[in-house]
Amino acid sequence: MTRVLLIDDDSELLEILGEWLSGRGHLVRASRDAQGAVEAVVEFAPDLVLLDGVLRGTTGQELAVELERRAPVRVVFLSGLPRDELPADRLVLQKPIDLDALERVLRLPAAQVPEAIQPR
Repeated sequence: MTRVLLIDDDSELLEILGEWLSGRGHLVRASRDAQGAVEAVVEFAPDLVLLDGVLRGTTGQELAVELERRAPVRVVFLSGLPRDELPADRLVLQKPIDLDALERVLRLPAAQVPEAIQPR
């Protein structure tokens, strides 16, 4: 079981993806904003953070750095932005989310996550 923190300002995506993850045995917590995400990463201690590339008041990259500063966590971006507008050194799953790709990310040890998804 993987502890997954979902961070996105789209409540519908949080609900659908949260249900999908929970249905596969993962423990899920969701946050719609940066402040809630920072609190959750400390309290919930997730194994994986699925983070929107753009949130109100901050960028996904800024928030990723803050979350990693507070806890040893792996961050994967979920974004509808063009790939070149996101950090080149980060794993990104494009929206709409390819659930097979997400499943592969969830199965891999943290050290292997950057190689988990190859562009098709």
